Amino acid sequence: MRNSKRILMLLENSTYPQDARVRHEVKSLDDAGYQVTIICKKKNGQAWRAKVGQVKVYRYPAPPKADGFIGYIVEYAYSLIAAFVLSLVVFIRDGFDIIHAHNPPDLFVLIAGFYKICDKKFVFDQHDLSPELYFARFQDEGNQIVYKALLFFEKLSYLLADHVIATNKSYKNIQIQRGGLPENRITIVRNGPDLQEMSFNPDQQAVKNDCATILYVGEMGFHDGVDYLLRSVQHLLNDIGRTDFKCVLVGAGDAYDSLRLLAKKLSITEHVKFTGWIELDQVTQYLSIANICVAPEPSNSYNDHSTMIK
Repeated sequence: MRNSKRILMLLENSTYPQDARVRHEVKSLDDAGYQVTIICKKKNGQAWRAKVGQVKVYRYPAPPKADGFIGYIVEYAYSLIAAFVLSLVVFIRDGFDIIHAHNPPDLFVLIAGFYKICDKKFVFDQHDLSPELYFARFQDEGNQIVYKALLFFEKLSYLLADHVIATNKSYKNIQIQRGGLPENRITIVRNGPDLQEMSFNPDQQAVKNDCATILYVGEMGFHDGVDYLLRSVQHLLNDIGRTDFKCVLVGAGDAYDSLRLLAKKLSITEHVKFTGWIELDQVTQYLSIANICVAPEPSNSYNDHSTMIK
């Protein structure tokens, strides 16, 4: 007997089922008998409407790739409108009782606020600290007006949410101190890989290197410090004289194109391999043969509070 509660999830900065955190939360809800519907952006080759297991997925065409401040405004405005239109489709076709919004952006609170008029519950799942992420993205050169706007939407999300999910204790403390939330309205849901999904085999010839492998796996945003890793590779080659290694970068993100250009500028492309996003079984193959795994994110107000799955 399935639970009568129906959950509508809103997701913008990734897609489903590719987003691991969302996938794990959906599995837990599905196992508990909840009916889950997800609205997210569409990757090439994906249908706009699909069923993944017991989960219904509605996808809108991906927005233009964000390039700078104006690009992000266009992306988030487009995604907000597209998600709202699809939410109306779900509301009419299937109905829902709870909106579970994954940030960023915190703008999903506007959709949730509309449906609270219809007595729908709102769960705010704070993956990222958007105000801190903004300054980290633009290397502390962001606009104070934008920063205050992000604080406003974060505060509004806290205010309208019936419950808030934090990724770690640092986020929970900010939700209490900056957001004024009582502890009983916050739940910490940690994130991490599901080892049952991963099969390790160090003898995988498809990814085998004849030398040592330095491996990075994860999102490649401007705040993730992958440029530091590339400069470290140049240091190993030019200053230390080590050539017996290969640096493999698995993943992609806002900084992906600029990182590839930086690798060419540093003349290290022979020792660096960019794979882009690949399937999980290929990721585990690289993890199996890696000698060194790196997480090069620098210290800043965002990274210092966040727990990266990488």
